[in-house]
Amino acid sequence: MVFYNNQKHPSGHIKSTGDNRTGAGDGDDEQIVVLLDSLSHQYQSIVFLVTIYQGKANNQHFGMLNNAFIRAIDAKGKEIARYSLSNDSTYNVMCSMTFAEIYRKDNTWKFRAIGDPSPYDDFKSLLTKYVD
Repeated sequence: MVFYNNQKHPSGHIKSTGDNRTGAGDGDDEQIVVLLDSLSHQYQSIVFLVTIYQGKANNQHFGMLNNAFIRAIDAKGKEIARYSLSNDSTYNVMCSMTFAEIYRKDNTWKFRAIGDPSPYDDFKSLLTKYVD
């Protein structure tokens, strides 16, 4: 797992740029960088989740956010998926989202957009369906 409190995967090929809690600044506030071609074949799937840390305890949810989005870009900077989370009542009480999965098939990586919001603010609750 890679997240704000564990920013680098043991393989060294997946890392987080950190947690921006204010949204200040230009460009993407937080990034997860994955070097797919460098990952060992023992890794067959990567799931991307986003959560609001202690969102329930702090009465925070995605419906409250302005200019918030999640996106995936390829190595050339081309955007391949985007979910806007801003000012949308659909996301009221939603504190997390299963954004996407990258998985191996026929010796190549495939991308699957998911976009499944959830009221949980604990990523461990979301991961249970992906862990054996």
